[in-house]
Amino acid sequence: MKSPFKPWVFVGLFIILVLSVPWFWGAETIRPFVLGLPVWAFVAFGMSLVFALFTAWTILRFWREDE
Repeated sequence: MKSPFKPWVFVGLFIILVLSVPWFWGAETIRPFVLGLPVWAFVAFGMSLVFALFTAWTILRFWREDE
């Protein structure tokens, strides 16, 4: 039986998580505002959407239940 473990899934989720946290941005990126919110808030929201879509795609594509 083939192993269901896919290490690239965890690498992808980790990369998305790292990109969603603005700790590596410089202090000058706090200033830009869009619709009253800092840009990093939109980036964090967008990356959480990417995280959710990637997780859903992975589950739908690779999750197999043997009955």
